[in-house]
Amino acid sequence: MKFILNRTYLINRMIPLGMMAAMIFATTSCKDEVDLPAPIIKLDTEAILAPSLLSSFNVAVESNCDWTASAEGEDTGWLTITEGKNVGNGDLKLTLRPNETSAQREITITVRNEFNTAMARLSVTQNPSSGDGLVSVSELRSLSGTSHLTLGEDALMRGVVVSNMQHGNFPDRLIAVEGKAEENNGIAVRTTDEYLVSSGQEIEIKLKDAQLSTDPTTGLLVLTPASDAAISRTEATSIIPTPLDVSIPELLTGKYESMYVKVSGQISSSDINKEYLYEAGSFVDEDNNAIALTVFPDCSFSESVIPTGSGHICGVAGSYGGAACIYPGNVSDFSLTGSRFDGGFSLPYIISLMTNTATNFDGRYIEVDRTSENINEYFARTLDGSGATIKWNLSEKGQYYRFWTDNSGHHNFQLGSWVDNRDNYLLLSYPAGVEFTDGFRLQFGWSGQKNAPRNWEVLYSTDNENWSTGKTSTIFSLPKDMVGTAGKGYSDFTVDVHIDKPIAREDPLYIKIRRADSNEAVNTGASISSTDGRAIFHSCMLLDKLPVHTTTASPSGAIYFEPFDGLTEGADYRLGDKLSAMLNYAGSDITEWSDDIRKSLTGTNVRQRPGYAQIGYVNTVDVAHGSYKNETGELITPKLNAAGSYRLSFKAMAYKNKAVFASAVKDRKGDITQGIIEIIGGGTINGQTSVLFGAMDYDSFKTFTYSIENVTPETQIRFSSSPASSEYSRWFIDNICVK
Repeated sequence: MKFILNRTYLINRMIPLGMMAAMIFATTSCKDEVDLPAPIIKLDTEAILAPSLLSSFNVAVESNCDWTASAEGEDTGWLTITEGKNVGNGDLKLTLRPNETSAQREITITVRNEFNTAMARLSVTQNPSSGDGLVSVSELRSLSGTSHLTLGEDALMRGVVVSNMQHGNFPDRLIAVEGKAEENNGIAVRTTDEYLVSSGQEIEIKLKDAQLSTDPTTGLLVLTPASDAAISRTEATSIIPTPLDVSIPELLTGKYESMYVKVSGQISSSDINKEYLYEAGSFVDEDNNAIALTVFPDCSFSESVIPTGSGHICGVAGSYGGAACIYPGNVSDFSLTGSRFDGGFSLPYIISLMTNTATNFDGRYIEVDRTSENINEYFARTLDGSGATIKWNLSEKGQYYRFWTDNSGHHNFQLGSWVDNRDNYLLLSYPAGVEFTDGFRLQFGWSGQKNAPRNWEVLYSTDNENWSTGKTSTIFSLPKDMVGTAGKGYSDFTVDVHIDKPIAREDPLYIKIRRADSNEAVNTGASISSTDGRAIFHSCMLLDKLPVHTTTASPSGAIYFEPFDGLTEGADYRLGDKLSAMLNYAGSDITEWSDDIRKSLTGTNVRQRPGYAQIGYVNTVDVAHGSYKNETGELITPKLNAAGSYRLSFKAMAYKNKAVFASAVKDRKGDITQGIIEIIGGGTINGQTSVLFGAMDYDSFKTFTYSIENVTPETQIRFSSSPASSEYSRWFIDNICVK
């Protein structure tokens, strides 16, 4: 330690000599200190040239001391330093308001420490929005009725790119360009070849001989320069685009087309149980206003998991197929982590009778209250906190009730009897929170003993007093002479209820199943009675909106694409064990599909699932669980009508029975996870006529990709499986694409 005595100081303070000696002794016993390094402040850039619109920048500060940033200039009000004080390394965050003038403006930012012993400067210049032959984006949009622009020789349009070409979720060969953060200030620019430019970069376009048109595929207003050479990057520093906060109704006006926006809401309840982002159809706000969410299947984040919460999405506002939409540019554009605002439950919603063990009354997803002495006062409630319940009203002449675990997986309520004509019923109560415009779909398991009613009907209510079957019949009938017993005779049903008027989100929903106006029993010659007259509600009750046929756009360059969007039947296997034995509930066979759904596909044992197809089948209704028989399937595409070499891709997932707790069920180990692809009619796949693919997952789709060579117009692709005699081979296929 260095120590210097100031003689005058000592005399003036008249320090005693003894004390001074002690101080000298103490200080001479210390080690010498190392000199502190000189303070340093460095910036990662010395100058920023900003575009005219609202923009923000992060400037990295390297420092070993404290620092503060301040702006210097005649007018500093257009620049805000939001984070300009720190110790050590950090970021200097700048926000620039739009420059609405015809003159360039400049500010100098000085970053210094407290004692002015370290300093760094940053020059910030912002371009003007007008002058020098500049034509604004809004002016161009006002000329949308003119196909050929007749502007001055030196006319230019300048704007910032807000679409993200690196992730591929904007129409091919189009660039979204924004002039300023006000309505009617975005436009799509078409390029002839792939033009690589990043989001946040400013570009300049020469308008001589440019054309304006409406793109027939998307509905976007498009500016097409005379050539790609008319497009150039300016010297402006790349910015972090700032999204404009708008509402869904504002987006639907089209005034924010091709602009970078932020909109609040959540992915619609009908989409959140789908698997991937590109399958999500719409984004809704708290008032249930909706806009299409467009994520192309071949963009970089298309197979990201669908976010289920509320919050906001950023992206380019636009249209596709003429309908308003938003194009997110990256997975980071999704910020949906809040609680959903659509009430106590979302669709599809399952009241599951899956049991937790092989013990009766031990529900995995419901619990049963049996505290009353009266069976008709028993009820079951869901364990998810939604408040959904199951109740019943059975005849006093022969009451019977049991929540039964079943070793075939058809876990069920045994309910009897039903001899009081239509006064006996099963009642399901749902909390408020879901809107139904046209109606809803119910999928459930139902069976009966030989003296149970054969014919049933579904009614609905919003007040538990006034009941209706809706606009069409809701009667469903059990198969004649097939009773539910010994692991078979358990049927699955789909009932579509077309409601009389819309059901608001504020209204609860009540579903009642009762005898139809018929005295027919299940068995021929039998009569409805208390003895052997129980109805059996099994597996689950799945509630969803009425299915809507959608069409996924073909990927760019595809010569064949089959997304199976027209398939709506059966239960969605991906909903998991809540379906109980209805995991196996597939829809109609391909031989029964209408021509517009089949689209020249052919096959054997190919059945509908909602939005995808099932290859292979096991009959679990007519056959007891100890005798299930595997029926292999095959699906054959139409002729490709093309020649050359292509890439084949498709999504596949294997089947596994997840609904039982007994080894008596033959298929409980899971079906095989490999399939076969064959090329017929000419050509090869990976150099062969057939390949074995796998392994498929049991819980989600996996994408498989192969090369197919020497394709002829007669070439077809066959998908199948070849199990051993003891194996089961159901599997699912989606999004077959040849490109």
